Amino acid sequence: MFFAKPFAMAGRLLWRGKYGIRRYFKIVDNNVRGLNSEPRPKHIIISLTSIPSRIHVVPFVVDALLNQTMLPDKIILYLNAEEFSGTKLPEKLFLQQQLGLEIKYCDNLKPHKKYFYSMQAYPEDIVITVDDDLAYNVDLVEKLYESYLLHPNAVSAMRARLITFDENNELNPYSTWPLINDKNWVGKELMSLLSTTGAGVLFPPHCLHSETFNKKNLQETCLEADDLWLKVMEVMQRIPVVLVIPSCKLVTLKGTQENTLFMKNQLGNNDKQMNKILAIYNHYNNSPKTVLDIIRKGIN
Repeated sequence: MFFAKPFAMAGRLLWRGKYGIRRYFKIVDNNVRGLNSEPRPKHIIISLTSIPSRIHVVPFVVDALLNQTMLPDKIILYLNAEEFSGTKLPEKLFLQQQLGLEIKYCDNLKPHKKYFYSMQAYPEDIVITVDDDLAYNVDLVEKLYESYLLHPNAVSAMRARLITFDENNELNPYSTWPLINDKNWVGKELMSLLSTTGAGVLFPPHCLHSETFNKKNLQETCLEADDLWLKVMEVMQRIPVVLVIPSCKLVTLKGTQENTLFMKNQLGNNDKQMNKILAIYNHYNNSPKTVLDIIRKGIN
């Protein structure tokens, strides 16, 4: 696995020191930086969001995305204008706009901002979601796209959990769903896998049910759990998830992990939100096959 060169030597020391990134990532030619300019059947859109407490590290994330072995066609950063009122954006973000970064302001849908607007703006294109607090390898886009070519009707994920059930076929708590690290799971299209959208997830066009963009239901059920919402929307569309690699180790940027949604959701908030989603959609369209049936039995 490789990692992009974020800056010249001084910048590399800052990246490795202040933001806690380790030295073992290999470096690519800095001239690669930018967006794709060659024709493609479908554009590749990288979509992410951030909050004021993390915006200082976003330029480092964007640098990694601008240095991919397979360059994206767009990189869009969605921010909530009210949240960022009075917050000065890092100067480097404005420099990165000259290299192709787009900054757009939108309603505050929390983590859902990373997909909600880009998928509607570019319905015929591929959308890759990433988080604002992770170090990304230089071949992230390439690996996801290679998986997409093999599995065009599946969501390709760098990291996934297995949704499990107890002996009574009841959904187990989210905290017990294991991360999948075994190579034997790679390349299998499964309804029982939950993609974690921040580590890098590729969504083919039209892979989600139209209810994905029901803002009212989204806000009332799972405003802080985009992964769960998207999973149910995939199942309603009969779209499985495929794991791209056996183990995607997360390298977080220093100073970004205080009061994370992950920590809050792990304490039971995910289970509450999943129950709210299922209360509306488990029996969607009065189908005899519920969302949970499809996940548990792998029904297509």
